[in-house]
Amino acid sequence: MSDELVVVAVAVGVVAALGVARFAAGRGGCAVAFADEREESLTRQLASRIGCSLSDALPAMRHEIKHGPTQSDETLLKRAEYHYRQNLPEKTSCHVYRDRAPR
Repeated sequence: MSDELVVVAVAVGVVAALGVARFAAGRGGCAVAFADEREESLTRQLASRIGCSLSDALPAMRHEIKHGPTQSDETLLKRAEYHYRQNLPEKTSCHVYRDRAPR
């Protein structure tokens, strides 16, 4: 009976450890250090708009805050989103489906 309890306890421990590891990896894995509250707020908004991680959105937001610290938050978000998308690598394959029937 005690051997069965040991096996069950080990299995539960392994599952719990894997769950914690997956949760930590899904949250980005690395800590992001913000300079101030405004930068944090704007970076979180930008990441949610674009759908990327905070660590990916932070450089774009820092660039825009550095170049226009007196701009409104909405302007900074629009500019950071634009420049983030412009700096993404080009898609190499074209996903357009052509009609094979002759015209």
